Amino acid sequence: MASSRVFLIRIENGTLILSPTGPISNLTGPEVQPEVEEIMVAVRNGQCRNVLVDMEKATFFGSVLLGLLSSIWRQLRQREGKLALCNLSTLGGEIIHAARFDTLWEIYPTLEEAKQALAQ
Repeated sequence: MASSRVFLIRIENGTLILSPTGPISNLTGPEVQPEVEEIMVAVRNGQCRNVLVDMEKATFFGSVLLGLLSSIWRQLRQREGKLALCNLSTLGGEIIHAARFDTLWEIYPTLEEAKQALAQ
């Protein structure tokens, strides 16, 4: 039985765009680890300067996703890259704010606004 991907992953203009395909509650299962590794390899190898996470379909997420985003941000910070989020739900925005990540990461209302800002 083929498993669904948790993230759609693409690179546009030097920015790795991650799009969760739905709510994320667990990123530790063996079916997800190859995706997490694919993301981290792209970030570590400098295949992208910035990472943009389009949260449109991830209305809910927890500490595991925040941990992944934090790991990505630490890698990007070493070479002055940026991590940005867009299309956060109200609950998602509250989670990011409660964790104080909104002081570290750029937040945009739409994917297009985020892509434009990161292209500068």
